[in-house]
Amino acid sequence: MGKGSISNYFFSLVQNVFYFYLALQAVFFGEVMFEFFYVITQFWGLYTWRKNMTKEPEGGRS
Repeated sequence: MGKGSISNYFFSLVQNVFYFYLALQAVFFGEVMFEFFYVITQFWGLYTWRKNMTKEPEGGRS
């Protein structure tokens, strides 16, 4: 049901921020760095997804 859905970025962002907070509290700095990277890539992925949603298909109908 969620495969290929833009809403996956929202749920993944919530999970990454929550785990980032837990890793920071537990002083797991390696995990903190991973989660920081994942949070940033969520925004990049969302931007890329939305940019390609509004793109006109090449070689459209004449």
